[in-house]
Amino acid sequence: MTNAPVVDLIIAVHDPLRPIRRAVESVIAGMTPERLRVSIICHGIPAGEIQRQLEGIDYSCLRIIEFADGIASPSGPFNEGLRQATGDYVAVMGSDDWFEPGAVDALVSHVERRSSEVVLVRLRHQSGEVLRNPLVRRNRTRDLDVVSDRLFYRTAPLGLIRRELIERNGLRFNPAMLVGEDLEFGMWLWSHASPIDFLGDSPCYVIGADSADRVTMTPRPVSVAMYPLAHLIDQPWAMRLPSRVRRALAVKLLRIHVLGALRARGDEADWERPALAEFSGLVDRIIQFGPGCLRPFARADRSVLEAIRAAPDVQHVVGAMVARSRAPRWTTIVPRNPIFLFDRESTLVRYLLYRVAR
Repeated sequence: MTNAPVVDLIIAVHDPLRPIRRAVESVIAGMTPERLRVSIICHGIPAGEIQRQLEGIDYSCLRIIEFADGIASPSGPFNEGLRQATGDYVAVMGSDDWFEPGAVDALVSHVERRSSEVVLVRLRHQSGEVLRNPLVRRNRTRDLDVVSDRLFYRTAPLGLIRRELIERNGLRFNPAMLVGEDLEFGMWLWSHASPIDFLGDSPCYVIGADSADRVTMTPRPVSVAMYPLAHLIDQPWAMRLPSRVRRALAVKLLRIHVLGALRARGDEADWERPALAEFSGLVDRIIQFGPGCLRPFARADRSVLEAIRAAPDVQHVVGAMVARSRAPRWTTIVPRNPIFLFDRESTLVRYLLYRVAR
């Protein structure tokens, strides 16, 4: 092929047992080489092992590339795919995942009609649950705003991204991170790209759950799991963001990553004092990074965050989590100051938007 495709789609695979054929077939259905090229980056495995799985697939712009860096992270193969891409847009996907029929065509057709810098696709789990992230304003599909449309809640950059935007700003997945390698990449995109569109009525990108050893689901030590957050808020570009944007980012980090880690490690046996002290310091830094970020949190959640911030003691923090699990319903919804009950980031507003989005 002499001309570059509209989209270069990159699939990273590190295990020949992954359902790569399912992923590829979901991507190329109805596509032509002029519109889409698929690059399978074989991470530390021979290309022949993947070729055998794809026998019989007739697609002239399917290429299989061997890549090895000795690092147990998808950053390397994704970055290699970006390096070799020449299309107007790029996209990444995992080998466990697939697109519902019509999803890829909807994405490519959108950028053929409109020169968006980013186009987000809907997500759902293999179980069927559709993910409400980003939780956009009602009926909002174009020219999304990072704060008003809660873009930070979409961590992974799944969709189409204009390649020139990536190259001009030197964006890459962080190979130093075994987990959370896409956090900074995604947060930079949502706070800088424009316009960003969302195909809120299109078929979905499906997050597969077939593999027991899926990298993103593997439990990690606190220091490893939280390092991407600490690295992110230290970046000069992040510190230069407007205060409203830093506040929104801080809320997301605390709500999804910090409280999520606490729920996953509720038992005292899951904590070591040095890790807890490090965790406490990180919470304090995030709160300083996004002034006012605690205001929209419900009373129960705010009490947990303040407990770990003020007293990095295992029993104290576990006790706060136990109290959270037994808290009256209203304290899990209402902030300390009721004036923030209808804040864009409040629990009540999120519940209402979830209801409207159904």
